[in-house]
Amino acid sequence: LEPGQPVEHSLTTADLLGVDEETLKPNRQERRLDAGYNGWWSCLIPYEVVQATGYPMPFFFQWDDAEYSYRARAHGFPTVTLPGAGVWHADFHMKDWDEWHRYFNLRNSIITAALHSPFNLNLLSRVLLAQLVRYLLGMQYGLSATLIKAVEDFLEGPEVLRDGGVEAMKEIRRIRDQYPETKRHKATDVPGIASNDIGIINSAPPPSRTLVVLLKRLLDQTRGRHRFGLGAVPADEAHWWHVALFSTVVVTDANQDGVRVRSYDRAKTFELAKRGVRVIQRLRRKGAAVQEQYQRAMPELTSRENWARLYAS
Repeated sequence: LEPGQPVEHSLTTADLLGVDEETLKPNRQERRLDAGYNGWWSCLIPYEVVQATGYPMPFFFQWDDAEYSYRARAHGFPTVTLPGAGVWHADFHMKDWDEWHRYFNLRNSIITAALHSPFNLNLLSRVLLAQLVRYLLGMQYGLSATLIKAVEDFLEGPEVLRDGGVEAMKEIRRIRDQYPETKRHKATDVPGIASNDIGIINSAPPPSRTLVVLLKRLLDQTRGRHRFGLGAVPADEAHWWHVALFSTVVVTDANQDGVRVRSYDRAKTFELAKRGVRVIQRLRRKGAAVQEQYQRAMPELTSRENWARLYAS
């Protein structure tokens, strides 16, 4: 499962502040639109839905709203987008993926897929492997370890949700703390690098032959060949095909609060690649059996009694 599949008409009738060019009247989005799910931050749930559907999965956060909406729909309650409704929410493009919460996004999306999708393990494995390769090419070693940990914990089964995510949050922060590029620095105070030595090197357009470029970047990195020794890259240009050209690169955070320093590490690349391939192979072999475990455990996990236990603990 991936967010972002647009509903028909949803992208052309959503300008609530615009004016119709022919009538010069304000736009009114009066067309009813059903969505697969909606976020907690923009959702009203009648009590009758909770009675029939149960409580959310104890995910801590990330994908609990999507999972709940899919489960509600299975009980006859679709998610309807209310015309004219608005809510303040931080812009998603200003959120950096390379944070500890990415663990919950990855792990919980796999659990949600196991509960509410055909759960094609071949497809899922290819998607995860492609993500891992791009993270490694982008010298995001902590993010690669985050993905590996998310898959490992999914394979642990429903017991990983027993405490609502307390231990998982502590552990993923501990894991990520071992990787220097996960740490944020002030743009004017980058350790070991003078600010006047960092020149911005902009990205080329997306490659037309993605696989060819990916293989070339992998080969160059493996041989220790880098087009640039040091440079800076803005957040919106920190694509894997560009970052992979550097030996060391200073990347601006998406929220513009600081920068991170990514440096190529051959040993980490190979270690994380081996671990990632092994855990994804385990997912292909054991994923179906683990899927059944989550499906059996869902009634207990989403029960009122389980949530009362979590709040009391």
